Amino acid sequence: MIKALLFAASAAVFATFPHQSQAFSGYVDVLCYKNDTLIFNLRFSGTEDHYIYRTIDHCERRLGGKAKTIGFGW
Repeated sequence: MIKALLFAASAAVFATFPHQSQAFSGYVDVLCYKNDTLIFNLRFSGTEDHYIYRTIDHCERRLGGKAKTIGFGW
């Protein structure tokens, strides 16, 4: 009984802490332009570096566009 109460109390305390991606990273928008026309705009969490690099690569190599990033640390 006491262990269950301690677990519930600690879970409630830790649930109030922000997750790492929300606390430190923010968001990164990847915009892809071709001939001064916006092809797509995707938003990623700042911790999703792999997906951001893949999106930039897809825009520039496969679609022949120019990628621009806007956001925290980019």
